[in-house]
Amino acid sequence: MYLPNLRRRRELAGLTQAELAARAGLTRVNVGNLERGQATRPGTARRLAAALDVAIADLAESPHPEAQRAVELMAPPAAVGQERER
Repeated sequence: MYLPNLRRRRELAGLTQAELAARAGLTRVNVGNLERGQATRPGTARRLAAALDVAIADLAESPHPEAQRAVELMAPPAAVGQERER
């Protein structure tokens, strides 16, 4: 299992790698490796998600491109317009 959103979620929580590691019962090196794309086991993903108070899905792979486009199309027009301005 890959956690491509781990770094973003950790930064949003205002945590360092060491702080997240301590909360999840891991080492800072483990967290760094996962943020750089190392695969992990589901149990580790669960511990990280719990430490960040998010769902595992929030850390895992992004949705399929067509699914992401569907989400964008369902967003209110103002939100979609803001995304396009970036």
